[in-house]
Amino acid sequence: MGILKNLFGGKKEEAPKGPPPMKPVKRRGADSGGVPVELPPVDEMDAKQLVRVLGSGNKQMREDAAARLAEMSHHAAIRPLMNSYLNYGDALVLKALTSFGSDITPAVSSEAFDMSVVGERRARLMDLLGATGDASALGAVRDCVDYPDKDIHVRACAAMARLGDLNGISTLAANLQDGQDGELRTRALKALVELEDMPDAKRAIENHVSRYLAEGGAIADGIDVRAPRLAQPDTSMLDYVVSEIKSTERDLVVVTGSGATDMARQRQAELRKALEGHPLELLTTAIPPEEQMDLLEAARDTASNNPEHTVLVIGTLPAPSDSPPLRHFLTPALGPYKAKIIYVDPHEYGLLQDWWHYIDDDAEVDTNFEVVMSVSTPKTSAISEEEYLIYELTPDDSKAIFPRALLAHM
Repeated sequence: MGILKNLFGGKKEEAPKGPPPMKPVKRRGADSGGVPVELPPVDEMDAKQLVRVLGSGNKQMREDAAARLAEMSHHAAIRPLMNSYLNYGDALVLKALTSFGSDITPAVSSEAFDMSVVGERRARLMDLLGATGDASALGAVRDCVDYPDKDIHVRACAAMARLGDLNGISTLAANLQDGQDGELRTRALKALVELEDMPDAKRAIENHVSRYLAEGGAIADGIDVRAPRLAQPDTSMLDYVVSEIKSTERDLVVVTGSGATDMARQRQAELRKALEGHPLELLTTAIPPEEQMDLLEAARDTASNNPEHTVLVIGTLPAPSDSPPLRHFLTPALGPYKAKIIYVDPHEYGLLQDWWHYIDDDAEVDTNFEVVMSVSTPKTSAISEEEYLIYELTPDDSKAIFPRALLAHM
């Protein structure tokens, strides 16, 4: 039967297929046309291959190639290394160039006097001039200090410092006190951090941090300010507020502010579960202000009559200066009690002050006031890049006072 099937077109039995053959790994080189070419690992490349990789779109490969060329002291790579840094700005490529010292001065200087080189490329050129360590390059650097472009100005100042002219640091320190230009302050502070091994730069940083922290003095001593997500960005605000409530010995805790409003509206089930056993009122904007006040006063009376339980009110309340205003509720009721107000995630400093004056002027019972901010990182919250950098530069023993300064700057 097998012969007949073959003669008359019967279907042949096929042997089982194995896995497809492995293809050789290819890396995209910088040869003409950008055609993929076989390249060995960076640590096995020769100088010519390493130079080619400096134009790669792969940052890791560029930096690894630069480090290898620096180890080899391959001077013919100075120009390709310089072009790679001007194009991409990789920190490790700049570090590799630094190892060649003043040997890079001629190539960099000729580029510096080309006035068609502008913008980010000229700013990076300042870094290269600073990397020469050659004081003869100071003239080209000083010519760029007065550029209106902030990046060029700051990088020129940093290069001046690296080349021995400490006026660069003095200028950056002055930039830190520009009260109008936050971008300039941020760039200047970053540059000084790069130079912090120099005593003058370290002193300028310390002075800037101290000035910022001193602003916290504008916050009244009676206000406790926390920002738990600065140290731990993944901290749940709900979990933090719950832990603050559970750790308190106060009889009545009122949690308000925009963050509390969001919790009361969107996370009621979680709050009730986490605070099971505590008398709890969750107030939302769906409840009329007069009813909100009635519920608040009822909670006060319960707390006054049942000191063994912490009574909680979380959510929306009329502000002290609203129309109608918040009724005077911090008064003795059926018995003595202690209160705590937690203001979560303030967005208006004036409103926060309004609450503080209400407590400070009108409270007839022992009342604590705590402000909890949800700020974490610049990309995810309302803190500027400069402020976050100041936080990172604040000594550990002073970090607890940073939130007060941050609140004062709101």
